[in-house]
Amino acid sequence: MEIEQYRIDKDADTNNTSLAQILSPELQRVVEDFPSPDGEFTAASPSLDEPERGFDGAEWRFIATSDETVFSCYRRWDVMRVSVKDGDRHRVNDFILWLFAVGRHHGLIKAKEGSNGQTIR
Repeated sequence: MEIEQYRIDKDADTNNTSLAQILSPELQRVVEDFPSPDGEFTAASPSLDEPERGFDGAEWRFIATSDETVFSCYRRWDVMRVSVKDGDRHRVNDFILWLFAVGRHHGLIKAKEGSNGQTIR
C-alpha cells in the first residue's frame, strides 16, 4: 500500500474547514519543521490571528497530491490542530500517517523500545 503524498501550499483555500483532529506534540514538531520549497512555513490567516482566543496566526496548509484535498494545520492554545472540509474528515488518518512517516524519515520522531526490549518502528 502506497502512502498518499502531500505538499505545502500557502495559497490553498481553507474556507469552510473545521477541526478534525488534535496532533501529538511529536507530530506538531513535524508540521512546524516541515520544509517547503520557498522556505515559507506559514500562511497569514487573519481569522487565526486572535491571541485572545488562543490563535497565534500561524497556519500550515497541506494539499494531497492526488486530488487537492486541503488540510489546515494551526495552533490554538499552543496545541496543533488539523482542519478539513466536512466531506474530507475520513482522510485525516491518512494525513497523520504521512506526517508520522515524514517525521521518522527526518529524524524528528524516534523509534521506541517495546516492553520486550525490541525496537518499535
